[in-house]
Amino acid sequence: MKIEYPTRSESVSEGHPDKMADHIPATGPDNSLTPHPSYLVIQTSNGAYSNFPIAFVPSDRVESEKGKLTIVLQKPYKDKKLTESAREIVAELASKLAEQKGLSMCVVFGERDCVYCEPDGSMKESDTLPSEDMGSKEGYLVLKGISLANTGKYQEAIACYNRALEIKPRFIEAWDRKGRSLFELGRYKEALVCTDKLLEIDVNDDNVWFNRGFTLAKMGKPQEAIACYDRALEVNPRFVEAWKEKGRSLMALDRNEEAIPCLDNAIEISPRDAEAWHMKGLFLRKPQERLACYDRALEINPRDAEAWRMKGLFLAALGRFQEAIVCFKRFVECAPPQAASAIKHVEEITHDLEELIQSKKER
Repeated sequence: MKIEYPTRSESVSEGHPDKMADHIPATGPDNSLTPHPSYLVIQTSNGAYSNFPIAFVPSDRVESEKGKLTIVLQKPYKDKKLTESAREIVAELASKLAEQKGLSMCVVFGERDCVYCEPDGSMKESDTLPSEDMGSKEGYLVLKGISLANTGKYQEAIACYNRALEIKPRFIEAWDRKGRSLFELGRYKEALVCTDKLLEIDVNDDNVWFNRGFTLAKMGKPQEAIACYDRALEVNPRFVEAWKEKGRSLMALDRNEEAIPCLDNAIEISPRDAEAWHMKGLFLRKPQERLACYDRALEINPRDAEAWRMKGLFLAALGRFQEAIVCFKRFVECAPPQAASAIKHVEEITHDLEELIQSKKER
């Protein structure tokens, strides 16, 4: 099976996705991606690689270039990520290309902004941009592994990554993805081996240092985790998640006074980070300041389940039971299904508080 390229640059206008079928490439000999041709990789022009490049141009400037599809869109990017309208256009195009070629899909959007689009149309978010190797045989093995991991088949995914690493032992994406799957399986020591391999390749990769720290924190080693977060922050001082997780590890060591500046740094970099606000609330001693942080988090994200839970627990500790019950009910509404044990615990607390309030009324 061949993945065909357009022989000339075509143009798809914003607002006319129904026209896309007219712009699917029909001819062009390229057989370089045949080892496992079940995935089609589409990459926008500011990314690292592609086997079907797409360029976005403003509506008043259309350029023609052989072998590239041009989509006319005035503002396709926001903060280096594709806008929803741009995503819809690329996903629509990918669906039609895949249907024509009988392929499953892996659609990659933009720089460090990846969405893997499966054959059923569902999309899986990722924060890692696949490397140029993804067009090779080992690359297809990694893509297959990603697809398996997205459905929770981590063991099968690891087998794919291992096969890719047999072909190319220094394949960054394979080590990264293998580490993620091992982490999901709770095999933290093995996940650390993957981060070690990645740091051998690039000792200044802030994301790898962060992942290593996060894994160590899960293993109950907050001091070692902090050292990794510090390395990540040396490379990237504006790494919000590293500041937050460093604060969390400091809290685990009862070093709350040191944790507060970490959260302040995270908030300074990202003022609308609800998690940073509700985490800061944990460290503050004055009730009004603490509640103000929870309220700020909920103002930013009214569905921040953890902020509702923490605010409820704090209000209950203050004896403000009725207000706490309201928070706990909002937590139950907003909490994800995987938080089943936390939901059950909060429901039990709510029940106890309601009985306490009722008994006081009956006295």
